Amino acid sequence: MVRGRGATAATSGRRTRRASGVPCDGETRQPRRISPRSLAWSVAADLDRLIPVGDLVKTVQYAIRGELAADRQRDIAARRETDTWYGLLHHIARTLDWLIRHNPRQASRIIGELAGDAERDLNIPRSVTLATLWTALGLDGKLDGATLDDFLSHIIVDRSIHLTI
Repeated sequence: MVRGRGATAATSGRRTRRASGVPCDGETRQPRRISPRSLAWSVAADLDRLIPVGDLVKTVQYAIRGELAADRQRDIAARRETDTWYGLLHHIARTLDWLIRHNPRQASRIIGELAGDAERDLNIPRSVTLATLWTALGLDGKLDGATLDDFLSHIIVDRSIHLTI
């Protein structure tokens, strides 16, 4: 018996993959159905491989620091005191919000670092940096107020800092 192309996979009953990498049935070459729940778990398990969270964290950290530095420079140029909070681009706030929801440990670390760096290098009080982040997350993020307050309360060591809009 002469076998045609692909007959080995079809006759052995093995599952094969298409050139696209999608699992398929060896006989019919039809894509196998993957349940949405299974796909969601697969993505969640590979999140660190799919999204370079470490790189994203550093990018967000530098973006926020750049926004704070630019706003502080405007204050200095205008010869005015530090504002009570600064604005952040909504893209940056939404990305920070995503980090808080998906990797709270990394997010809390960079928020703490940002508050310290801004105070030391830019002469922006910690309370102003935290108020900036709290305001931006409250306006542009998906976290509800209670969750955001709870998250930030674990970061704020100085209990004299009260965040309010």
